[in-house]
Amino acid sequence: MSTIQQKKGVMDCQNGLLFSNKNFELSFNLSKTIKSSNIYVTYAKDYDEFFTKLMSFKPDFVIFDLDTINLPFDMLKTFVNKKVFNLKGVFFFSTKNNSGIVGGIDIDYSNLEKVLDVCDCQNYENKPELKKDEQLSSKITKMLIGYGFSTKHLGFAYIKEILIDILGDNSALKSFNGNVYPKLACRYSASVASVERNIRNAITYVYKKRKEQIDKVFQKHKSPSIREVVFYLVDLLIVDVA
Repeated sequence: MSTIQQKKGVMDCQNGLLFSNKNFELSFNLSKTIKSSNIYVTYAKDYDEFFTKLMSFKPDFVIFDLDTINLPFDMLKTFVNKKVFNLKGVFFFSTKNNSGIVGGIDIDYSNLEKVLDVCDCQNYENKPELKKDEQLSSKITKMLIGYGFSTKHLGFAYIKEILIDILGDNSALKSFNGNVYPKLACRYSASVASVERNIRNAITYVYKKRKEQIDKVFQKHKSPSIREVVFYLVDLLIVDVA
């Protein structure tokens, strides 16, 4: 059962990777540009982090911030060969000069919306919205409250979003750090660390109230991990909606 109805014409080109070293102005403007779209961007501040996320996150497009990073010209050219990393778009951001790399897309603050164009992910004001199954959303809310989660915690909303997303596309289960957390961070204009921390806080709150019961369920004497809790809840929901 799909919990998210995706309209025809909206491509699944939604994951981006920005390679930038503390360019907060770019991060802020990019977040504003994609806020009403179905695009999620994660960030890397050095080459090791960039390559790790490139391999694990498997983005649809990458953005190189040439104002703050310095990579050899030949290395940048390899990314334009989109078949190498299966990229749909390679952007070179600069407030100074064009990259001069054939096949890449040069952008600056005046045309960040080109990121939307390459993915055919236009502003949702101009496209039908993705509709979540209201009945399932209500069911998840009741389930979380029933297990002792508090709606006052931001982690409650995050867990609910994760469950809805996974039931709509179970590929999200493959990578929490590379997929689930970055999407939530972008959706809520928060950091990945903040998303994870708030989810852990919500789980810890429940564990302190129902330690004995939870220990029996997970067969250990400590708070379960986020992944364990999510998998457990997903299993319950799959049985319930089957």
